[in-house]
Amino acid sequence: MLLVGGHEVVPGVIGSAAAAVLGIEGEAPASYNSLNDTNYLEQLVEGDADILLAYAELDKLDNLGLAYIPLIRSPFVAMVSMDSPLASMKSVTMDDLRSYRFVKFADGYSLSGWTNIERVCQEHGYTPRTRAVLGRTYMNYCAIPLGVEDVMILQASMPQLRYLSDFSRVTVLPVTDDDAAFRLYAIYKKDNYERVRPALDAYTRARKIILNHGKSGTLVDSE
Repeated sequence: MLLVGGHEVVPGVIGSAAAAVLGIEGEAPASYNSLNDTNYLEQLVEGDADILLAYAELDKLDNLGLAYIPLIRSPFVAMVSMDSPLASMKSVTMDDLRSYRFVKFADGYSLSGWTNIERVCQEHGYTPRTRAVLGRTYMNYCAIPLGVEDVMILQASMPQLRYLSDFSRVTVLPVTDDDAAFRLYAIYKKDNYERVRPALDAYTRARKIILNHGKSGTLVDSE
């Protein structure tokens, strides 16, 4: 059985479709295990997992003997207070957010996603100001009060986004830049490729099945 680690939430529709593909082809199933640890790549290198589903800085992987396939791309959305100057806008760009303070969750799950946010900000010419939040409330982001200068970057694929404004004075705005997105990868050791290949093929086929059925949503190519 393959051990798949990484973030707490395996992309449900891909995970289910991939499991079906593995079952039909008689391949070994995958066992999912969340790794809430900032050293998740080290755990892969040390053999604690065969595959990691994670946000990653790709330029670091090759030196560690790791490779990857793209899994999902989920665009950024910006959650702001209804009192924010941004609240009247229908969408924002990364440049619009330049002078705002970004909420940064300081837990293992969120830190790799934060690396993604910070990289996009830097590619747009600035280092984001931050407000550290020690605990992450996965299902209740409205528990974090937002000031007029605060912005919280979330994934457009989160199903609870449509309900957030019903429980708090916030609004959620699409971020329209093409590069403003979280990219999730299936990462594996290069010398373990033959062992993990059936699972990688299953993920790839699952994505294609979903795209062919017109449910692309956030499931678009990522680099």
